[in-house]
Amino acid sequence: MEVKAEISPSPSLGKRGVLQLTIIDDKASDAAANMAQDVALWQRVEASPDRAFLRFYDWTEPCMSYGLNQKIPHETNSVRRPTGGGRVAHQPGDITYSLVIPLSFLPSTQLVASYRWLSEKVIRALEAVRVEAFLRQESLPEYQDKRHHDVCIDFPAKYEIVDASGRKLIGSAQRKGRFSLLQQTQVFGVIPQAFKEALAKQLQESFLKISINMLSSLPIIDEFEEKESQGKAMFHSIEQLFN
Repeated sequence: MEVKAEISPSPSLGKRGVLQLTIIDDKASDAAANMAQDVALWQRVEASPDRAFLRFYDWTEPCMSYGLNQKIPHETNSVRRPTGGGRVAHQPGDITYSLVIPLSFLPSTQLVASYRWLSEKVIRALEAVRVEAFLRQESLPEYQDKRHHDVCIDFPAKYEIVDASGRKLIGSAQRKGRFSLLQQTQVFGVIPQAFKEALAKQLQESFLKISINMLSSLPIIDEFEEKESQGKAMFHSIEQLFN
């Protein structure tokens, strides 16, 4: 199914033209394939910075993902993310998503500022599905020493989303390219599936004009096989592109 719409101008963002946003509710894949698909979308936006992708996806089996700068132990079902952050355990049925957006469509190209801005959109989406969530204003002191505390869910950082008890509800990690931002996000709590639609709506209302494509799968990168070797190849290609 494909739906197109144009959103009225947002005065806070000024005039930046039309952004083509593709919203994908993707099939479940293994760890390497999911990372390869995110990297492929990032490459596409780097090449065409008038488009963006919001991709929801699932996992075929339990696995562990590690931040860009973390060491990966020799174990099965583990993968390195192209973004930073700590270690994340993934399970089939989790809500995981990535957002790739041109820097020119963000109110700021500073990572902390863009992180806060996007987190505020996520909180509004959670409120729309009646999930209580809060924006953490400061990092825990222990967060500074990730060498000993490398698990993402354990240490909410500044501008991450937490529940009423202060426990991390949603964790995200970003990486900035020359022309675009990749943000990968994991939902740790149990939230309604309607959150996906609510988040897409928040993004639609935030930009000047959006031409929206809604896909039930991701045909543009079907050439990538779901195996670790292909995932590594795609990750190396993105490293060469931005380093």
